[in-house]
Amino acid sequence: MANATALTIIDLIANGTATATGDLVTNGTNAVTLAGSVGGLTERCVLLVTNDNTSATQTLSVAVLGDDNPPPYKSTLAGKSKTGIATAACVAFGPFNAGLFSCDGSLKATFTPASSGTLKFTARLLRLPSVV
Repeated sequence: MANATALTIIDLIANGTATATGDLVTNGTNAVTLAGSVGGLTERCVLLVTNDNTSATQTLSVAVLGDDNPPPYKSTLAGKSKTGIATAACVAFGPFNAGLFSCDGSLKATFTPASSGTLKFTARLLRLPSVV
């Protein structure tokens, strides 16, 4: 399977089920940034990231990138990150404030391996349903 070049949106259905296979990245020693086109609806999105490495020293860092121009009084709130994600661990990010995380209608995240490691992770970008 080829490495992901973007985050695929997985739409969840109210009172239903969805198969969340995710986007897989399995090689490389450099950080990679992936984006998912969420149409500005970041407040309905959750990013699930699983570190698929098998070695305990192969931790993963993830940074969900903030908007390029957040309101000045909220600039410290834009962008969320987690370092040292252990092997087999799954971390959830979001939902996200659209004014802080979506500069072009997409949600972007940078994935970085441990200093001596390689990337091997699965990312699932889930869009929650709009329920009335």
